[in-house]
Amino acid sequence: MMDNAKLIFQQFANDGIDYIYQNILSKSLEDTWVECKGKSDPSHPTLDEKDKSNFAKNLSGFANTSGGVLIFGLKATKNSEGFDVVTGVQPIKDIDSFEAALREQEPRIVERAISGIEYKRIYTDKNKKEGILLVYVPESTNPPHRSVKDKHFYLRAGGSCYPMDLPQIESLVLKNIKPELEIDFFFLTNMNISDPQQDSRVDFIMDFQIKNIGRAMAKNIFVRLEFPGGGIYEIFPAKKGVYDKANTETKSVVYDWHYDKPIHPNICVPIEEATLLVSCNCRIPLSFPRFLFDVSICAENMTLKSKNYNKSGDEMFKLLMDRGVRRKIT
Repeated sequence: MMDNAKLIFQQFANDGIDYIYQNILSKSLEDTWVECKGKSDPSHPTLDEKDKSNFAKNLSGFANTSGGVLIFGLKATKNSEGFDVVTGVQPIKDIDSFEAALREQEPRIVERAISGIEYKRIYTDKNKKEGILLVYVPESTNPPHRSVKDKHFYLRAGGSCYPMDLPQIESLVLKNIKPELEIDFFFLTNMNISDPQQDSRVDFIMDFQIKNIGRAMAKNIFVRLEFPGGGIYEIFPAKKGVYDKANTETKSVVYDWHYDKPIHPNICVPIEEATLLVSCNCRIPLSFPRFLFDVSICAENMTLKSKNYNKSGDEMFKLLMDRGVRRKIT
């Protein structure tokens, strides 16, 4: 799903100068996602200290909040109510060089580089290379970011960027410190093909391991495994009482499993107690059946993650050919 800032950026980029004239000029601009700035001296592309400060401040504010679009080349003044109103276009000379200057400064004027920044030139006179520059700043996945120019951490609120106080900075840091779990599955087979032309019973076990790639301890871990009902595979837990089993409206078979032990960051835990036994009857390898299931995993203060495994008969046959060898499902 695209964020609001990216949608606004694309609207400006696609509709160009006409969109600015129709939707920006002479209108009050108190927007969480848009900031308009005139260049200190639009007659040349070189950045002065005011340009650098404005750039750093808005990079910090947008990245620390919900992202935004910074527009260089528009003149804004405050009205009687104290709101910024865009009063005109101030095209920047040699807009190509101005963009290059911003790109060169970008990693130097904020602490912690911000990934995903995009630029778009809108020419008012292409022959003279004059125009307006759009800068899309995404919400950061690794806040907080600080302006190097004045050493402030900024927050975007009410159409402006404000220095954050210590509790706000702490809150932003803690918000980003959370667990993130990855789950991997493995097959171990006892398959023994005595006669490839006859129907054979294939038995294998499926187990998994969980790794915490986040920055906080994972607690109250929950895993859901969902298999299509009515399939050729028979699936049941190796150990009784480990899973909660339920049939869904779609007739699929669901196993829910809870893990009450914490997993620390950068720790990988093999989960032998939750092993599943799987078996099927088929003619090997001609009619080896497809194997598919869905898995969901979450923990306290972690967003639910889901993944679908869908292996063809040929892929399953290759995975299970080596008797007694534990193989990872990819």
